[in-house]
Amino acid sequence: MQEYDVKRQLKSSITLETLRDALNEEFGKCDESDGHLFTAYGGITSLECWLSERKKVCVDTKSRSDVSNEEAAETIARYNRFLLRVTGYSSKERRKKAMKK
Repeated sequence: MQEYDVKRQLKSSITLETLRDALNEEFGKCDESDGHLFTAYGGITSLECWLSERKKVCVDTKSRSDVSNEEAAETIARYNRFLLRVTGYSSKERRKKAMKK
């Protein structure tokens, strides 16, 4: 499970609905249960997403290793676009923040 900080400008507007819209745009249909959103796409067999009490985006993924390079690249690109949209941080910025911890 990964927990991602959300930029200050987005914290007030981030909701479960915001997460749902971003998931639907990048991965297609998602399901909701008990405040958690579920979807799957390409190399990701299971993606679970929710907001923590501290307004952080929590994501738990399970992936397949038997996908083509093209499918893996597309899945990673969609995942990064999803996180950029909901956190406001690019993959490079998220990596820098993770290195500081």
